[in-house]
Amino acid sequence: TTFGLQPHELDLLLDLHWRAYGFVDVLNVTFGLELAVVMSYFYMGILKFLYNASISSALFSAEDPDLTTLAIELVLASQNIVMSMIVLRNGSLLTKEANNTQELVWNAVLNVQNGNSRRKLISFASHVSHLPTDLTAHGIFRLNMKTFCHIITSVATQLVILISMGNQ
Repeated sequence: TTFGLQPHELDLLLDLHWRAYGFVDVLNVTFGLELAVVMSYFYMGILKFLYNASISSALFSAEDPDLTTLAIELVLASQNIVMSMIVLRNGSLLTKEANNTQELVWNAVLNVQNGNSRRKLISFASHVSHLPTDLTAHGIFRLNMKTFCHIITSVATQLVILISMGNQ
């Protein structure tokens, strides 16, 4: 295994990694540089989290499903940050806002990795995306790395569909 991943799981992660680069190029053309920068932070945050999570043997274990749930919540929170920015700003972001978003996303990554409380991440999601605090009440538990990669790929696909629709 590599980084604690099975070969098929590593393939999924690398596929997502290269897709992310392509998505940033598309976003740059569609919405302009600022949003592309924010999106690249969004994907880098997920990728950084996945690599670190794969090294941490306990993170995706069935014995601690709450940590897995936090990982999923991080993805959902990041997705909603980007979605709300696309809707609220119609693709136009100030550099300052992009920098603030980078900091918030990285802080969320660190909060999850350091085992901070579920409440902090729900508060983060609610504060940044201005969505209800039940945003993360999905009851997702005991997911393995393969399932987690599939979920993130699904999220990325949804974003591309949204971007394509917005560019018509």
